[in-house]
Amino acid sequence: MTGDDRLLIEEMMTGKTQETAALAAIESGKGLLLWAADATLAAAVQDVLSSAYSVELSPRLPYPQGPDGPAILLLCPAPAEVLCQALEAGRGVAEALAECQAATAAVLGVQRRSRRQARIAEVGLLRRDPGAFLAFCGLPPGSAAAARMQEAAGPAPGGVLMALVQNRLLADPGLRRLAGEFAAAAMAGPADGSDAEAALQAYLNRVEESQELELLRNQQRSLYEQLETLYGEKRQLEQRLDQMRSGLDSVAVLEARTEALAARLAAKESALQAAGQALVDLEQEREAQKALVHRFETSRSYRMTAPFRRLRGVLREGSR
Repeated sequence: MTGDDRLLIEEMMTGKTQETAALAAIESGKGLLLWAADATLAAAVQDVLSSAYSVELSPRLPYPQGPDGPAILLLCPAPAEVLCQALEAGRGVAEALAECQAATAAVLGVQRRSRRQARIAEVGLLRRDPGAFLAFCGLPPGSAAAARMQEAAGPAPGGVLMALVQNRLLADPGLRRLAGEFAAAAMAGPADGSDAEAALQAYLNRVEESQELELLRNQQRSLYEQLETLYGEKRQLEQRLDQMRSGLDSVAVLEARTEALAARLAAKESALQAAGQALVDLEQEREAQKALVHRFETSRSYRMTAPFRRLRGVLREGSR
């Protein structure tokens, strides 16, 4: 939080009881001017407060009329809820942020001009704890009045959207300052100087928490980036592993084919060896037959019968 922020909030919350007192402590004899962003809520609160105050509804944000003017009660949602409503109405983020800033600044402008007479009550207070609002207005608790105001306040924004919106508000320095000033200015019940200091301290704590939260977000963002990097590396390793597995599958197929070819080659070699042995056996048998023929042709009986074989050949030639 800047020094200007601190000075502004301290100036607004410097224990001036007459400026920070509950609505009931304001001189109400001059009436009460009531403004609410929602007409249904304004009518419900007017009806409840009419038992103790002379209430007049203001159709637009009232301009303080000084010490002699009526007390002013501003019923408006917190900046985060204003931003939720704008987004739910279909506005773009930039337009919704601008609308939230303008609406919050306008309400705070009224309260700044007359902190003695003007009071801000957050709509969420009527929804969460209408009894506290009745006490703030100096009225006794009543279940019927509380129920009517709760119903008129309407439902709260969704939790997820509210969390996102609050984070967005903390990320914008201008809106964060306005939201802090609104939180310090909005009255939740009877207040005195100590309550004002507590509200200021709560605001300062919120700023510190927002800074710590921003630091945690930056750390979380860094972790996400590291995680994305690690995930990318993991994907690359998985792809390389898949490639290696594909390569191993190919090697296994090649090895199987090699083994099959080796087996076929071994069978061929065995068949070739068998054929070679058969050839050797045939060659040996041929040599044996040649030796036998040679012995027969060189025998004495073969030489003695040679004339008869020649005569038989001549006779055969002649018979043709």
